[in-house]
Amino acid sequence: MEEYMNLLFEEYKKTLDKTMLKNKKINNDFNRWLEENKYVLTYYENFIESVGFIPKRLTIELDKIKEDSVLMYLPINSKGIIVSKYAKSDEIINPNLLQTNGTITKENNNLYLNYGHNKKIEIKNVRNIITELPITETTKNTIIDSILCNKNVIVGTYGRLKDQNREDKIKELYELKSELEVYTGKNIVGEYSENYKYYVTCITPKILYNEKNHKTLWR
Repeated sequence: MEEYMNLLFEEYKKTLDKTMLKNKKINNDFNRWLEENKYVLTYYENFIESVGFIPKRLTIELDKIKEDSVLMYLPINSKGIIVSKYAKSDEIINPNLLQTNGTITKENNNLYLNYGHNKKIEIKNVRNIITELPITETTKNTIIDSILCNKNVIVGTYGRLKDQNREDKIKELYELKSELEVYTGKNIVGEYSENYKYYVTCITPKILYNEKNHKTLWR
C-alpha cells in the first residue's frame, strides 16, 4: 500500500501549479485530495456506466487498491475483483469484492487470472475490465488482450477542472486510444463529461459503446 500511496502522491503533485508545490501544507492538502476523490469516483462510476460499463456483471479493475478503486462504489449485488501488483495478498474486502496481487494472461484466446500459489482460473464470466491512468506496459498488454477477447474494456481518468495536468491526461488517453486501435484493429471511442467542478473521460471499443449525450472527443 505504501508504494501505491507514493504513486498517488506523485500524481497529486502533477495537479498543482509550481507555487503550490512549495506549500508546507502539501501533505495535509494531499489528504483532503484523497477524501475528495471519493466523490469524484462516484461521478466517474456513473459516467462509465453511461458509455457501456455493466455494473451488474462481474468486473475486474487493474492496478488499483481498495482505497482508490471505483469498484468500491458499485451498486449493491455487483461483483468485482481488484487485480493489482500493489495488493500485498489476497483479501476479501466484502462478500462481493476481492483484491488480489495476481496477473491476467491470455492463452488460446481465453483470459486467465493467475493468483496465490500457482493457482489459475479462466475468467469466462468476467464482462468488464476497467482501469485508469497512469498505465504501465504490463497493463497495456492486458488491455489489448482483453479487447481481443471481446471483453467490455474501459480505460479512463478523472479529476478537477482546475488540475494543471488535465490536458496532459486527456492527451495521454488519446495517444493510448490510437495505440490500441493499431494493436487490436478495433475502433476505439473516446468520451468526455464535466460538471461545475470535475471532469471524467474514458476510451472504450466502439462495438461495446452505448451512445449517450456526452461530449465526444474522438471517434
